[in-house]
Amino acid sequence: MNPVYVVMIGVCIISSFTMFLHMRDNSVLSPKSKRYFTLLFFSIIVVAASEALGDWMNIDGTCRTAHIIVKCIEFSVMPYVPVFMSLACNVEWYSKPVIILLHAHAIFEWLALPFHLVINIDSAGFYHRGPLYSVYLIADAATLIYLLIAFFRLSAKYGAKKTATLWMVVVVLFSALIPSIINGKCHTSLLGITLCAVILYEYYQSLIQRELFENLKKQQESMKLLFEQTATALVNAIDAKDKYTHGHSARVAEYSREIARMSGKSAEECDEIYFSALLHDVGKIGIPLNIINKDGKLTAEEYETIKKHPVIGEEILSSISEYPYLSVAAHYHHERYDGKGYPAGLKGEEIPEIARIVAVADAYDAMTSKRCYRDPLPQSKVRDEIVNGAGSQFDPEFARVMQQIIDLDTEYVLREKK
Repeated sequence: MNPVYVVMIGVCIISSFTMFLHMRDNSVLSPKSKRYFTLLFFSIIVVAASEALGDWMNIDGTCRTAHIIVKCIEFSVMPYVPVFMSLACNVEWYSKPVIILLHAHAIFEWLALPFHLVINIDSAGFYHRGPLYSVYLIADAATLIYLLIAFFRLSAKYGAKKTATLWMVVVVLFSALIPSIINGKCHTSLLGITLCAVILYEYYQSLIQRELFENLKKQQESMKLLFEQTATALVNAIDAKDKYTHGHSARVAEYSREIARMSGKSAEECDEIYFSALLHDVGKIGIPLNIINKDGKLTAEEYETIKKHPVIGEEILSSISEYPYLSVAAHYHHERYDGKGYPAGLKGEEIPEIARIVAVADAYDAMTSKRCYRDPLPQSKVRDEIVNGAGSQFDPEFARVMQQIIDLDTEYVLREKK
């Protein structure tokens, strides 16, 4: 047997078997794709085995009838390989006329080979061309064309990064088989299934990468959900301490995210600002209840105590090293743009941007929520306070964005619900 044939048959069987073993448990593939991968695997094995068995039978010219039967099986299965490959890879390029031609091709092989219309094998084991040999060549070439069409559609759908490698394989195979092609002894079916096996192996490697990516994405989403639920539970526990500000943290988080979104921040940045704002009052967990829930005015000493909650919050959240942005709002949301805030007395853009956004949202919610000493302020009054505080209490840019949000809220929906 031609050594090139041996290599090609080995590539077919090893690639196909490796793909078949792994694809059964692949979570990316649909049940339909798995069924067609199975059909494709067995088709490639049948064609490769038939090619090897046929050449072995032909060494001494024995088993002529068995040889013809083996070749009938090989040539009638081969036309369906491109279709199985396309269906397995979810690339449906063929039409009803193409399917009819494939069926006709398979039937032609079964009818032509036994009656020596395509080839005849003499007692010495030599091939002789039959009267319909040219038709056979056209039909066999059509199978390769179907396979190449499927390959191009596959590249277009899933990306062409590996196309260069695959074309290199094709060129090497054709170059190695040029002498056989010139002598008319090269079986295009073997070339076809080798190309198919290599394409599928490369395709399956991309599937593995997709599966790893999908699994990683699911893990990240699960971790994000767990983090969000944990943060919400912590915030609810903090808000439960203060009978006057229930739901305050969640509202500040939503307002902060909207300010960030309208300021042109990315989705990732908006999420970071949301969670940082959600936990901005976590330091209140270290403030005595009698101070937090006091009905009257705070004494100077009590006010100094409650002013410690930004530092306490920063100490709690700074231990979460994976998300360093979480402690920013907790630490700096009481800083003022004019430098008269606390605890660090930062001024202007010395204050982290997240904290400047949360400061506006925090003040807005304080004004639009009920307190022990007053009802929510009218929307017009809230807007005036935001305008007047721009450049002194608030960053002018984020104060302007908050004004836009207020102007869009014509029904005054953005406030504490009764």
